[in-house]
Amino acid sequence: MELQLLPTPHTRATLSRVPSWSSKSIRFQSNNMQCPSDVAGPSLDLQLSNSFQPTGLEIVGHMGSTEAPKFQADQIQIASTTEKAHIERIREMTQREMELAQAELLYARNMWERTQKEVERVEKLKAKATRYIDSTCKEITCQACRQIFRP
Repeated sequence: MELQLLPTPHTRATLSRVPSWSSKSIRFQSNNMQCPSDVAGPSLDLQLSNSFQPTGLEIVGHMGSTEAPKFQADQIQIASTTEKAHIERIREMTQREMELAQAELLYARNMWERTQKEVERVEKLKAKATRYIDSTCKEITCQACRQIFRP
């Protein structure tokens, strides 16, 4: 989804006539609402859009006065449907990621259990080898002093 700032034709004409920022306040307009700002500059009419949408003046010029609200309602419905579909895709992707994470966790647990069993097996072999060496060391005696070898 891409968001663009779309100036109206009136704003473009105003901006082309004004060479630099003036000391007047900027007014941001959206659906005929004006909010004065403390920032200096010309009046702007900005719309956030992910595709080109005709301004209110263009709608009234091409359609009757009763068709404009219907057009806006249709646009809102389309945007709502698109947003719901996007949210559903995100939900499905998140669910898939959770399933993958759970599978990886299960794999890691199994690997840890196998490793623990291997460590236990090696420790048993070590204990057995130590007992074998101890018994072998008891059999080794020094020929000079006749003492039993102790490691």
